[in-house]
Amino acid sequence: MKNCSDYAKKINDQIAYEKYYKAYNKAYELVNKPAEYHNGAVWPWLSFMDIWSRMKMGRKDEAIQLIKDIAKADLYLSGDYMPNEHINSLTGENLGFYIQGWNAALFGVFYFELIRNAT
Repeated sequence: MKNCSDYAKKINDQIAYEKYYKAYNKAYELVNKPAEYHNGAVWPWLSFMDIWSRMKMGRKDEAIQLIKDIAKADLYLSGDYMPNEHINSLTGENLGFYIQGWNAALFGVFYFELIRNAT
């Protein structure tokens, strides 16, 4: 059987861990609200990977609808016509930093790919 000081140390370690975890969890909840960032946001660049996959699998109509939905949320509804980092998946609000180069580039890639395939 362990002595009392080992038991007391274990209890103190557990208390310290719980205090740390509660503080960390509270900070995480303040920064990462539901439907934002790593908590369920829409990441346009990742959606483009879905669009690309659908196009390659012959599901072109779904891909076109998805790119329209992303463009509407990311460019049009915000009123600034600038691709943002991520979109709140519940409200559609653009969040993070704007003018994301990879989002703009991928919009162009799929737009021109659709035009090339249409002709």
